[in-house]
This record gives sequence, structure tokens and C-alpha cells, in this order.
Amino acid sequence: MCMKRVLAFLMCIIFSSVSISIAEDSQPIADFDFKIDGLTVTFDASSSHGNITDYIWNFGDGEVGNGKIVSHEYKNESVYIVWLTVFDENGKSSSVYKAVDLVPPYTICETIPLVNGRNGWYTSKVAVKLIARDNFSIVNATYYRIDDFPEEKYEGIFYINGEGIYNITFYSIDALSNREKDKKREIKIDKTAPITSCNIGEEETNGWYKEDVHVILNATDYISGVNATYYKIDGGAFCVYNGSLTIKEGGHMLKYFSVDNAGNTEVFHTLEINVDSTPPHLTISSPENFLYIFGRKIIAMENAIIIGNITIEADCTDNLAGVVKLELYIDGDYRGNATSPPYSWLWDEPSFGKYEIKLVAYDSAGNIATEKRDVFIINLQWMSSHSATVNSL
Repeated sequence: MCMKRVLAFLMCIIFSSVSISIAEDSQPIADFDFKIDGLTVTFDASSSHGNITDYIWNFGDGEVGNGKIVSHEYKNESVYIVWLTVFDENGKSSSVYKAVDLVPPYTICETIPLVNGRNGWYTSKVAVKLIARDNFSIVNATYYRIDDFPEEKYEGIFYINGEGIYNITFYSIDALSNREKDKKREIKIDKTAPITSCNIGEEETNGWYKEDVHVILNATDYISGVNATYYKIDGGAFCVYNGSLTIKEGGHMLKYFSVDNAGNTEVFHTLEINVDSTPPHLTISSPENFLYIFGRKIIAMENAIIIGNITIEADCTDNLAGVVKLELYIDGDYRGNATSPPYSWLWDEPSFGKYEIKLVAYDSAGNIATEKRDVFIINLQWMSSHSATVNSL
């Protein structure tokens, strides 16, 4: 096959540069020119000399014709040897043949760099190089256009820098006007990583959430599109985000990022999420269900009985968000608060009868704990001063 192409190439060079004419003295001289338009060739024997009456053509593909100017449509791209024989009025003849090259050039498109992203995408500017060859003639010119912009003659490497999808149409023409069919090359460029936003529907208080947190990750990429979003919680492995992510109680570090279809990877985001859904642990440590006389615990009782002044004390802890405040209420009336231990209040005002002691604890997340205790107290005016005297002894 290679030998046949070499021979055809040599024949084309020889026959396209010279024509061979066979004639006797005082005979007509056959000669012709031709014009190529795709696979249709127009042959013109006007350059022949003599009193010619007949023009006989052999088109080299098994077909024949006659006439001074004829057109012939070939079925295949190839190199054909075309004969013209002319006859004059005396019956004398002359013949000539020429090689007709109907093989167009072929052009390839190379890019620098090669595809350097995923799924056929480039992640940088692209240099485009068009290389045209012709086995039987020489390339006259190469043309190209990008999308719907005007056609340009290819003069050398050109660059595509902007992001987007570009369609390059290109072709070449050889010295015999054989035109290559349009070829196309798609160039897809995306140099920008996706952008991922994090949305949380629950309300935050002092950097804490008091219920499970439902995280919604929204990624956008306007060029190649988002391929996947990944996340990890604390020290775990990255997982593919599937549209649902719940973070439960504790202090957590969420990391997340997205990758687009071109392979651009977003720099990961870090978000601290603290969840405390448990109220503080609150107990009233004083008074307990004992008899108290002037602040001294005497004997266990079914309910607390207090004679004289009493110091109300509480134990309160919160392992996550932390306690921010305790409030004291007596029979529903606000009596004061404490923001750090020890949590204690002196109840020294004159009182007589049954009362409700209520403590309300708040943590940083907004969780609330309440503890109540019913007491019976006898603390008359003279007892308040006496209690102070006893306690000082």
C-alpha cells in the first residue's frame, strides 16, 4: 500500500508539471486545462491547436466523454490520469494526458497543553496548533474560525484564554484547490474552582446550638458544573455530601469543599459547630429536707423546716456550653442571681409560713434547668438579729 502511494505521488508530480502529447507532424495538437471544485472537475480543451472536429475524453475512472469543454463528477477522492484525444477534419489525431489530484489535504489540531483537567476539560489557557499535510500536492492555506466569529487564515499558534466552551472549525486547501471538509474541535476551559456555601436552619446562641444541627451545603460552578461536594467531621475521613448532614451534641469541627467536572478543587472551608441540647445539672444543696435552727442542720424531716435565717445554696454544672447564670425566686418573686460558683444567697428577711424556693439555671446554649423546694419557715424580726448573733459565735 505504501509503495502504491509513493508511485501515485511521483506520478502526480510528473503529470501535474508536464503534459505528455502524442501527435504526428501536421496533426492537431491536444492540450487541456482543468478546474477542480470538490469532486467535480471542468476540463477545457481550448488550448488545443488545429482544425479539430472531435474531442474525446477518458476521465481515468472508467468513464468517457466528448466535447471541447466538459464537466465530470468523480465518486471518490483519488489521483486520476485523464486522456484527451482530438481529431481534425482529415481524421488525424493527437492525444495528451495529465494527472488530476482530487485528494484534499488533511489537517490535525493539537493543543498545548494536552487536556489537563477531567472529562475533556482544560484548567488553563490553551494554545492551538493546526498542522496541515497533503500527500500529492502542497498545502496552499489553512483557515479556521472560533464559534461564530469571522473566519481567519491560520498564520501560526493562537491562544484561547477565557473560560467557556469553544468550537473551532478548520480546513485546508491545496495548490490544486482541493478543499478539505470542515473539521471541528471542541475546547472546554474551566480555571475556577466551585464555591460552596453552608446554611444552618437552627438558631445559634453564644456560639452554641441547643438542638441537632442540620447542615445544607450548596455548591455552584457556572462553567463545567459541580461534580461532588465532600465533608468531614472532626478527625474522620472525607465523605461525599448527599444532601443530608446532621450534627449531634458536642463540640465539632466541620470541613467541606467541592470539586467541579473539570477537576478544579476548592480550598476547604472550616466551620466550628457546637451543639448542647442538655440542660445544666442543678440541685438545691441547702436547704434540704431537714430541720434548720438559725442556719444549723439539726435532723432529717419529711419537708424542710427553717427557724431563723437560712443560706440557700445550689450545685450547678454543665459539661458542654457551661453555666452562665442562676436565678433565685421565692414564691415566684425574683430575689437575685449568681454567674459563678459558689451559688448561694442569704435568706434573712422576716418570713412565716410555707414558701417555694425555685432556682433557674441557664447555660450558654440557652438550655434551662429548674429546681424547686417547698419549705416552712419561721423567721420573725427578732430572730433575724438573733440568727446573726448566733452565727457570729
